[in-house]
Amino acid sequence: MRTKQAMELFTLEAMQKIIEQKKAIETPFLSKYFKTQIGHISPNVAIPIKKSENFILHAISKSASAVLSEDSEEILMKFEVPRFAQEGTINATDLNELKSFENGGDLPKALSQKIAEIITNHKENYVLTQEFMAVGAVFGRVVDGKGNVLFEVEVKNKAGFNAQKTLHNSFAEVYDSFSKNLGYHPEFDLYVSRELYEEIHNKATEEGLFKINQAKLEKSSMQIYGINIIPYVASYRNKSSKRDVQFLSGKTGMAIPNTQGIFQLHYSRAHHTQALNLSAQKFFAAKPEELAQGRGYCLHTESNVLPICVRPDALVKLEWA
Repeated sequence: MRTKQAMELFTLEAMQKIIEQKKAIETPFLSKYFKTQIGHISPNVAIPIKKSENFILHAISKSASAVLSEDSEEILMKFEVPRFAQEGTINATDLNELKSFENGGDLPKALSQKIAEIITNHKENYVLTQEFMAVGAVFGRVVDGKGNVLFEVEVKNKAGFNAQKTLHNSFAEVYDSFSKNLGYHPEFDLYVSRELYEEIHNKATEEGLFKINQAKLEKSSMQIYGINIIPYVASYRNKSSKRDVQFLSGKTGMAIPNTQGIFQLHYSRAHHTQALNLSAQKFFAAKPEELAQGRGYCLHTESNVLPICVRPDALVKLEWA
């Protein structure tokens, strides 16, 4: 079998199977919180946001989404799902190496491995970008994956920590906030700045919680009264100010409920002619296209997604004051 004949085996359907079967890497936020996933044919989507007096939406970017309608229960907002595309090449050198398989029966297998290698790399890049966007959504921002903040949520639900208040009472404020806005106590984690992490650690030591086994240190976090407290120091590059901005700064943090329906991942159909008759998919891979002048084959992939928090009233801001 010649290389060109073998390449024809990789139809659109075959390519979709390859990209779908490649297991996505596990990520701390995307994998944990964004289990509700909704597909759309069009990249222009209308997403209802639960209305509440416990948060304020601030439009940051000129390209921010528009409010389509609003009532006492929800705000219907229009978003454009960001598009991410990559191209890989099986070049002339690769093809020459593959020719050694033409006289045997292993050419399709060798070609499949080469294609899978490129697609795996693409998929990992997509997932890492989506993780960055998911972090923004969890901490109250709608970001487009390129450092542009479209919307920022000013969370009014707050729980305070200070030297005079016991940690038990501070955690009770978090529980009360969840109970008020969700109607129940969900499992949750506290993501905090390094500064707040140190204050809570010192407070737990002062209260003797480590001695009575009500607090313990983990590899990169600590647990108090069964609640995970995780320091988070990552930042994003703000395109307008050209500065790195921490998601959590000062002595602040966020209590994040681990329950379905609060965070959603919206995805739309690929912007590619080969995708016209397909349903929306999180990851798309087109069949290989032959390049001119014997330069090889081009592999095009896409992933168009938007992670978003549709219940900002469920977030609880943490502050040391």
